[in-house]
Amino acid sequence: MPALGHSSLGERLRQLNTRADEFVLGLLDDAVVLIAQRQTHLTFLVLRSDTLWTPQLLNALLDDRSFLPRCALGRWPPTVVGTLLTHTGSADLALRWWDGSRWSQPEALSALNSSSWDGQPTLSPDAQWLVFASDRPGGAGGLDLYYSRRLPDGSWESPQNLGPPVNTSADDAMPWFLPDGRLLYASRSSGRWQLYAALPVAPGQWRQAIALPPPIASEYDELTPVLWHDTLLLASNRSGGRGGYDLYAFPLCGPVTVVVQPPQLSESIRGRLTLQVRDSTFHTPASTPLHLRMAAFQTIRIRYDVPCRPTVELTVTAPCDLFRSVLYWVALPADSLPDLLIEVQFPEASSYQLLTAEHAWSRLFQARCALHPTLTPDTTPAEWWTADVHATEQILDSLVRILSTTFAPQCQPPKAMRAHITATADPTLSVLYTGPPLSLAELQLWPATQLNADTLALLRAHVVAAELRRRLPPSTALSWELSAQLQPGYPRATVRLHRALE
Repeated sequence: MPALGHSSLGERLRQLNTRADEFVLGLLDDAVVLIAQRQTHLTFLVLRSDTLWTPQLLNALLDDRSFLPRCALGRWPPTVVGTLLTHTGSADLALRWWDGSRWSQPEALSALNSSSWDGQPTLSPDAQWLVFASDRPGGAGGLDLYYSRRLPDGSWESPQNLGPPVNTSADDAMPWFLPDGRLLYASRSSGRWQLYAALPVAPGQWRQAIALPPPIASEYDELTPVLWHDTLLLASNRSGGRGGYDLYAFPLCGPVTVVVQPPQLSESIRGRLTLQVRDSTFHTPASTPLHLRMAAFQTIRIRYDVPCRPTVELTVTAPCDLFRSVLYWVALPADSLPDLLIEVQFPEASSYQLLTAEHAWSRLFQARCALHPTLTPDTTPAEWWTADVHATEQILDSLVRILSTTFAPQCQPPKAMRAHITATADPTLSVLYTGPPLSLAELQLWPATQLNADTLALLRAHVVAAELRRRLPPSTALSWELSAQLQPGYPRATVRLHRALE
């Protein structure tokens, strides 16, 4: 189905409301809203057609009423984190996954659970943080919110209390992450359930808890906040409903207008904008400010093309303000040729050759010739086209592409450009030179010459410059400055491209 707005989603929720209670359980893959009806009946709304959550998959998941799914941990195989209701009336955090034919039995997350009530898990947008509610001892009082960080091996750290101002002496529960890292939750510290948003200030720390404004807030209870795009879904027992707790949908954020401001270029230079929003792409001349009405948290990719200048690409995410509308200006650079700083690494501490494709294949060729009277024709790219070779080629190609565009024959090049290359060497190192005779202003080298650290670093700078000159068109007008720097650590060369002062 097409993307839903606030009104159409609200209407679908209203159709589920009854005289009994309805609550929002969670959201799967940004496509499925999970709902509890009449306390024991679990159901769902599918909000997008392009989702792996088929009705058969969802009905099988909701068939076990002791497990209340909350959010998806993995896309494939589908893995769901939720609350497991125990036979003692308590609850544990648990997960289930689809093995291709059936859902696994709920597996308790023992590293996070306690002997108390633990439930209502929510995952951060990058799935690296999990926040849940618990009434375990040692909290501020009642239900508190706890967080845990996911480790590289997939396990979870010991839970930590979020502390004030999020947790209070009353109940704080039902957390849900916003795409920008803010945390929605419900608190009963004022005698009724109110919804709050807490701002992340450091990893594992949320501060500045702010109550959500009307019309989201009312004189009644607001529970189970879940965000779909920029639409807040919740349950409330406010007047005007069908009875008990009903489902509602509200726009959470103020309207967002993104203004893309192109620079004032000469009449002979015409820029062009390419904008991509989700799966839609459109082009427009970059002549006047472009006003885009966007939903909060929506991402737009902007590509700015100007003849004779490198392409500028930006990704803009529309911000969310809970109280005001937002006017977000994106000023495109008047000159898309900024100063550049790029680092190239050498393969070994004693090496003065870049690990380019040509050099890597040459080394393999020499090794093969030394072992065989004739070179066997079984050399494959995988033997010499390593990750390091690929990285070096990408860096050099990006430099050459930028410079070639700037100095193209049909373009008016900048008045002056300078390439400053500084290479490093370990001050304690001495290396035997085995290359051909080399005669430069600063270097006079013969085979079997012993290179001290200064000479080795300067030779590395010359090698990088020679590699760039070889790849650039002959007409490229650059001034070159080469220097050496003695410091321990991995050998590298830093290439700075910038405009010379006029």
